Amino acid sequence: MLSISSGAPTGGKLAFMACCNSKCVNPEHVRVAASKAEICAHYSAVGTRKGTHYEQRIAAVRKAQAARGLVPTPESVVRVIRAAGSEVTTRALARAHGIADQTASRIRRGESHRGVAQGAA
Repeated sequence: MLSISSGAPTGGKLAFMACCNSKCVNPEHVRVAASKAEICAHYSAVGTRKGTHYEQRIAAVRKAQAARGLVPTPESVVRVIRAAGSEVTTRALARAHGIADQTASRIRRGESHRGVAQGAA
């Protein structure tokens, strides 16, 4: 595609879409890189990899949740749920802490709140 749009062969280099859209077919968005690290550096610089874009998305999600009256599960509750033994059901934990059953289940399985360190409540 690059050789078609620019008339120059890539010479063994990697071609990628600078717009970060893998479905894009605009030849003006094609760039050449010497390595995958160079492509990753480009994506990081424009904010598509756990940087600016990621942080903006998380902030937007939290703002939308707050507007709907949803609040994040406190770390102390996460620690209590993780520390609870198998004799206590997930549903009982959810009811005791005022959270959804699915949220308590995801916390127990380690699929949610990974950033909260293990420890006493």
